[in-house]
Amino acid sequence: MRARLLLIRMMTGLLLTVPCSGRADDETARPDDTVRVDEVVVTGSKTEEDRWEATVPVQVLDRAEVESSSTINLEDALAEIPGLYVRRNNQFRLGASTVRMQGADPDKVAILVDGRRVRGGIEGVVDLRDLPANNVERIEIIRGPASSLYGSDAMAGVINIITRGGTPEPHAAAAYGQGSFARKFWSASHGWQAGNLRYFFSGMHDEFRPLEQYGVISEQFTGDEVQKRDQAGARFDWEHGAHRVSLTPSIATEDSPDSDKQDLSTGGEWQWRTSENTRITNWINWYDFTRSNNLEGFEENNHYDDWEGESRFAWELGPTPIWSGNDVTAGVRGRQQSLDQELPFSRTSSVWQVSPFLQTDMLLRENVSLLVGSSFDRHEIYGLDVNPRATLTWWPASILRVSGTVGRGFRAPDLLQLYDVDSNLGGFYVILGNENLEPETDLGYTLEAELRRPGIGGLLSFYRHDFRDLIITEIVTPCTAPDPPSDCVPVPGGLNPDLAFQYENVAKATTQGLEASIDVAPLELFDVLTPHQVTLGFAYGLLYTKNESGIAGEDGNELPLSPRNRLVPSVGYRNADLGITARIWGEYESESYTDFTNLERTRDIWLWNFKVTVNPLALVPPSSRDMLDHFLDVGRHLEVFAVGENVFDAQSLDLTTGLELVGHASFMVGVGARF
Repeated sequence: MRARLLLIRMMTGLLLTVPCSGRADDETARPDDTVRVDEVVVTGSKTEEDRWEATVPVQVLDRAEVESSSTINLEDALAEIPGLYVRRNNQFRLGASTVRMQGADPDKVAILVDGRRVRGGIEGVVDLRDLPANNVERIEIIRGPASSLYGSDAMAGVINIITRGGTPEPHAAAAYGQGSFARKFWSASHGWQAGNLRYFFSGMHDEFRPLEQYGVISEQFTGDEVQKRDQAGARFDWEHGAHRVSLTPSIATEDSPDSDKQDLSTGGEWQWRTSENTRITNWINWYDFTRSNNLEGFEENNHYDDWEGESRFAWELGPTPIWSGNDVTAGVRGRQQSLDQELPFSRTSSVWQVSPFLQTDMLLRENVSLLVGSSFDRHEIYGLDVNPRATLTWWPASILRVSGTVGRGFRAPDLLQLYDVDSNLGGFYVILGNENLEPETDLGYTLEAELRRPGIGGLLSFYRHDFRDLIITEIVTPCTAPDPPSDCVPVPGGLNPDLAFQYENVAKATTQGLEASIDVAPLELFDVLTPHQVTLGFAYGLLYTKNESGIAGEDGNELPLSPRNRLVPSVGYRNADLGITARIWGEYESESYTDFTNLERTRDIWLWNFKVTVNPLALVPPSSRDMLDHFLDVGRHLEVFAVGENVFDAQSLDLTTGLELVGHASFMVGVGARF
């Protein structure tokens, strides 16, 4: 409580004392005569800027791209991006879906909603199924180290989900679908603007039989038991003069046969444009996670609470003999987290962290820009850690951008890794926290080139991460074992397991590789005027990993779940006049190991997916439209969709245990409406 009061007082004081930023004026903007990319992004520098002119490269998926592949949540949309490795419904044996980036674990990828961190209740990792697709305006992605601006979890990159807001014209959408494995899905959303207030509401329900689709992901499921998930969220934006206030409450619940979880989140933000060249931004976010399990040998009630806030000041500086334009951002983040556990015993723990940061983005010449910044992370347990970053970007031509980034990352162990006790399978084994853990650190490098012109876009990225003190789980000897050694690990709560695991640091690990993608719209490329739109895409990822822990049997091995090769081909078609949209995409992953000893491995796999959307009444011949005027006026809002995932039922198995690592073929059909 004292730490929380300290955080709130700190944020309140900064509202008045800490002076976020605009872009350079038009006369200092980078030249772009051939291509004009009007997307405005905020993730790279926390200020609004033209995507093509941003010093930090930002990849953007707009709403249409998300809708073309995702119906329920963001799993499919993110799985199509080169370098993102999405694991569906098989993490932690509780069904969570997670994303890896640049060969790093999910806890080293920062996932944001409207610039504010999303927290995960299961070992701090965000479950992608908690991120609905029907409230997304766009997704912004930056690759490589970003801890200087976004703190812990941003070693490998950042995924920022920008939600939809209200508009002057009211809009609404709804959808219903049914499919394989007793799947039922519905969603609805509505947004509008009333005076200075804009609002957007969204809700979703999804249920299916996990055991049939994904195999044994948890002991609680049998063949006919259903997992139900519900989500609801809102966004309110109020603007008056130089002030803008936003509020974004949301809730997500999961109801399974012997376990339940609930995620509550409420974020608030106030922006004040104090002058033409200066802006103050303050936000605070509360995240609350509860999970209860009544599985035999795994009874628990966990309550995790996280408060996080930030205050920053940004201003634009005019041209000088050194630079043509300069944006400076300064601020401070604060975070306080607590964990209440009811296991065989009760335990409460908490920790706080405060992180001042400073960043400057300089346009050195009309085609060269430099961003330099650092955070100064003060952790209650681990003290001070400094995490700098620098990005140099060069525009050699109006259609080409080349960027290089180097940065240091820092991630303190979360509360579960420090203090957790999980007893599973009737007490057969236990997973123990470790209060002696050291924080993970990383030195990361990224070199990225992007090509952009009408009808074609390409990306080529090289990266490397040198991790120190990686946190993994290792087998240890419990002190309750017969004739335990002197370095045995005590097990609290009177448990007497046959097997014990504990979180440990490993000395060193390396990930490196490349990511390449190309997207082509052939008809646009050759200036062919037609209502038909065809898009072709191809993405490739190459990944090398190495465990340099010094542990016998593991040193020199590959890291788990790190496939060497990954391919994502796609083809899309759209005809707005006929109301037809179709997309087919594949996902190939080469074999990878599932453990640190490299004894258990998967096999190569190809997954093929599709989504087709049709407006039936748009297909009515013109000769018949007079008699159907009324129905056509209503029917222009309707659409029928069909979705297929892993349509050829390919299976990637753990060849040692025979466990399934991907879901069986599934199909869903439904109807939707947009007004």
